[in-house]
Amino acid sequence: PRFALRVSAGVFDLADRKRALDNDPLQPVVRYLVDRPDALLFEVPASVVEPGVTEFHVLTLRDVAGRTYRCEDVRGPRYSRAEAEALLDTCLSLRAR
Repeated sequence: PRFALRVSAGVFDLADRKRALDNDPLQPVVRYLVDRPDALLFEVPASVVEPGVTEFHVLTLRDVAGRTYRCEDVRGPRYSRAEAEALLDTCLSLRAR
């Protein structure tokens, strides 16, 4: 019930977004569990005040009917790995009707 995804149409560069994630001063990526040209599942520190606590996020690019869509989790909730994997599966399931 707390899952939230944002889907946006447009032109996106996943490599640029990955560089920004890697260089984020507050939540730099700890590791990538999925690192593909069209999908990222990554782990970041939950906060600077909780050392060792992490959370997981997803970002995908999908070509649907000739348009590119970015699908990513909405920041705020702290997603577990299993929850992020479910979010990733949902993003990867985007299809045209």
